[in-house]
Amino acid sequence: MAQAFEFYPHWHRSARQESRIRLELYKKLIDTVVKEAKPIIDQILNLIRRVKQ
Repeated sequence: MAQAFEFYPHWHRSARQESRIRLELYKKLIDTVVKEAKPIIDQILNLIRRVKQ
């Protein structure tokens, strides 16, 4: 996952890069038992946004 954030460093300002980060997160969660990945991904990105501010 760290590689995705390094590859898309402007994800918090670029809708396209955020979309790519979301895709990477979905790929990671799809192999788990998570049934509703979207709320989890939203929470992850929101937390990271707050930390960066």
